[in-house]
Amino acid sequence: MNSVPDTNSRDISARENLRCVWMTAGILSYQLCDRELGCDQCPLDAALKMHFSRRRHDAHTGEPEHPEHVSYSRNHCWIALPEDGRARVGVEPGLAAALRSPKAVVLPALSEKIRHGEWCAWVVLEGGTFPLRAPLSGTITAVNTQLSEQPSALSTSPYQEGWLFEVEVKADERVRAHLMGPRDAERLFASDARRFRNRLKGYIDNSAAGVGATLHDGGEFVGDAAAILGGKRYIEIIREVFQC
Repeated sequence: MNSVPDTNSRDISARENLRCVWMTAGILSYQLCDRELGCDQCPLDAALKMHFSRRRHDAHTGEPEHPEHVSYSRNHCWIALPEDGRARVGVEPGLAAALRSPKAVVLPALSEKIRHGEWCAWVVLEGGTFPLRAPLSGTITAVNTQLSEQPSALSTSPYQEGWLFEVEVKADERVRAHLMGPRDAERLFASDARRFRNRLKGYIDNSAAGVGATLHDGGEFVGDAAAILGGKRYIEIIREVFQC
């Protein structure tokens, strides 16, 4: 007796190999595509784009991406240098976004002297800490005490509520020689951001994470790379890309 090929099984198997852009990015752990990757006509694609567009807007409302009045260090800090010699320091938005959901921020003490290139602050995350190097040398004159109660401000409002500390620097142009303007910083940080996304994607693609709670179409809504990779591995990737 001749068996009849199960064409439905072959069709399903073929479709399972079609990875949509949201699977590739690690946002969905599973999505059975029945549109031959025609994402422009996909209602799920439209809904996810709207969701993440809203999240980015909510997280950074009122905050310019790279203000003109600040300088930047290679280790992803921003520095506002007024004429009075007291510089305010914070974390630029790209790194701040990667340091999502910080548990605590450990800042230097008042009157402490910091030196350019040495560790001066630590961001505590799930699974470990991310140390920050001082972008310049000087004496600490103020710290952002709000971060002790609301450490998440570091990532949600890096230029305003999430600033780190103020440091008194000497009126010596040599302390500014290693700093960058907004345009140079934007190009450099964009390159680091791409490296970060690619490293996350590489690890996520090799992850054996199972399917948990699913959407109505069978896809799991993940949205948090740290939840997929685990806190320790996520911090390792941040250090690999952003620590200079």
